[in-house]
Amino acid sequence: MLKKELVYQETQKMTQAWIWLPLLAIMGTWLWAIIHVAVIGNDLNGSTISTPALLALGSIPFSLLTLFYFISLKTVLAGDVLEIQFSPFMTERIHSSEIVRTELIIYGFIGYGYRFSKQYGTIFNAKGNTGVLIYKNRGEKVLIGTQQPEALQQAIQKWRTGTD
Repeated sequence: MLKKELVYQETQKMTQAWIWLPLLAIMGTWLWAIIHVAVIGNDLNGSTISTPALLALGSIPFSLLTLFYFISLKTVLAGDVLEIQFSPFMTERIHSSEIVRTELIIYGFIGYGYRFSKQYGTIFNAKGNTGVLIYKNRGEKVLIGTQQPEALQQAIQKWRTGTD
């Protein structure tokens, strides 16, 4: 099997403090409650919550912490495919022949994750407010949020034309 030549690669994680701080505060409160109920034997000021119920309740913030830890946006240009992986949820592949043009944009807050918009089409965004908007030959648009907008746009242009 031939190895596809890597043209560009960027991986982003959701590292925003406003996502992590509330989740960590909730986890800290839950751990405090577990220690007081299960270890010390305190009833949390007359609360009737059982240890198994408290453990089950803690699975919610723990699951969210785990999910946000593993979420990543990876953009890879290799061979004849631009691959956008919003892990662990989905992957989109765009062939160079599908791209009509690209545009470097700065946008207001459009949210993080994978979503659809009338203005930008399919959006992949993990952080920040800059991206490369790709216009496809079927009238579709794809916006890739990036921390390296100029580098991504230049890589796509060189990749499409086959120049170095």
